[in-house]
Amino acid sequence: MPKFTKLFDPGKSAQLRLKTGSSCRPAATHYSSLDGHITDRQANYYGERAKGGAGLIVTEGAGCRKRGKFGRILINEDKYIPGMKNWPMLFTRAERKR
Repeated sequence: MPKFTKLFDPGKSAQLRLKTGSSCRPAATHYSSLDGHITDRQANYYGERAKGGAGLIVTEGAGCRKRGKFGRILINEDKYIPGMKNWPMLFTRAERKR
């Protein structure tokens, strides 16, 4: 079995420096509320990925139309911003716990 010795070493992607070489690809979680707000469950999903050591986290897609699809994040109005403000804090907290 191959050993991935460099996976958790610092890395670089273009001009972006990463603490580890692992990344979390986007996945449609469908954890947002029916009206497009980010939920605690969704925020915790990304927080756990940060805690797990992902150096780069790419979130799922977000809709910018007045009406989105079930479980999709919406960003078409300022009322959706408060849910996103906590994400950096989740990742910072996860970094401290590693």
